[in-house]
Amino acid sequence: VFVFVRTPQGWSFRQRLFAAGDGQAALPAPQPGEAANPNLASISNFGATIAISADGTTLVVGDPTASGGISGATPGGGAVYIFTLGSSGFNPTPQKLTPSGLNGVGLGFGESVAISGDGKVLVIGNTTGNGGPDGTVPGVGTVLVYRRTGAEFSVQPTQRLYASDYAGANFVSSFGHSVAVSRDGKMI
Repeated sequence: VFVFVRTPQGWSFRQRLFAAGDGQAALPAPQPGEAANPNLASISNFGATIAISADGTTLVVGDPTASGGISGATPGGGAVYIFTLGSSGFNPTPQKLTPSGLNGVGLGFGESVAISGDGKVLVIGNTTGNGGPDGTVPGVGTVLVYRRTGAEFSVQPTQRLYASDYAGANFVSSFGHSVAVSRDGKMI
C-alpha cells in the first residue's frame, strides 16, 4: 500500500506499508532502480480493500486471502490491518484482526472494509462467511462491526450483521460484498 499526501505542489509519496507478521514493515520512499520486493507474492492481496478515517489518522487495509484464525493459522481466512498515524507517518506495526472464532474456514475476512469518519467504528464484510443469527449458516455472508476501545479495536466483533431474509443452509448471497458506515458510526 502506497500512501501519498497532498502538498501545495500536488501529491507527494509519503510511505509504503506492508502486512505485519509477513516479514514486512513500512519502508522508506522507493529509490530509482529499486528491485521489486521478493515477498510480494505472499501478500499479493494486501490492499485489496482500503478505508481511511475522515481525519486521516486511521488507515484500514484488508487482505481477504491472508492466513487468519487463531494465531494466523487458517489458510485464506483473511485479515484486516489497522495502521495509526504518528509524527513520522503510519505506524509500521499495525493492529491485525483475524476471523478467529468466527465459524468457518476460508471466510474471505476483509473482502470489504469501512471506517467511520471519527475512526471509532470499523465494519468488515465477507460474502462467503457463515451468517445467520448465530453465525452457523455456511456461505451466506456476514458483516462484522468492531469498536475502538482506547488505542485499538476490540479483537472480537461487537456485533455480527446478516441478511434477515436468508433462506437457511442452501441460500447463497453476496451479503457483505460491499460495506459503508456513516461519519458518526451510527448507520451501516
